[in-house]
Amino acid sequence: MKKRDILNLSIVFLLVNFIFLSGCVNEENLPKENEENVNGSVIYLIYSSFCPHCHYMMSYLEDMHDKYPSISVVKIEDGSEYAKYLEDHYGYKWDGGVPLLFGILRNGTLILIKGYPTDSQEKNGYFMGKEYEKKMCDNMKGEKIYLNNEYSFCKLPNGVILGNKYAVNYLLTLCQEQGCVKIPV
Repeated sequence: MKKRDILNLSIVFLLVNFIFLSGCVNEENLPKENEENVNGSVIYLIYSSFCPHCHYMMSYLEDMHDKYPSISVVKIEDGSEYAKYLEDHYGYKWDGGVPLLFGILRNGTLILIKGYPTDSQEKNGYFMGKEYEKKMCDNMKGEKIYLNNEYSFCKLPNGVILGNKYAVNYLLTLCQEQGCVKIPV
């Protein structure tokens, strides 16, 4: 690298530091993580950084961003405040299992999806395949939900939806069509 290039880089570095230190740019003006595009619909993902199921769900949500650009995903590692909100307003007692994806429709309806397959467990969008997931739903005394005459996901007796790609698409579609609100947490 030439002396002139080093000098130019040093000047740029000094200018950037000056801007931050002079108060022209402060943290309040910078976009906050998870607050990008919060003017549209908002869904919430409680996850663990060590959870492969969570990362696979995050990857799928990122893949769906172009199809649902007005929906923001707020990612939360410490879900305690959100769990308290869900319990206080909806009676849902979170057991700490992740991933937990949810949205609240503008009419106040909570759509809550728990769990998600890893990439090795996912078969055609389902946990271990459609037939396996349907049997699992029966064993858990859940309700098989059919969309367009095709099995899509399982809704458990407590209202929680077992996570798969079709459940996530269901939530995203509802939020796009009806709107999902930001919660005061």
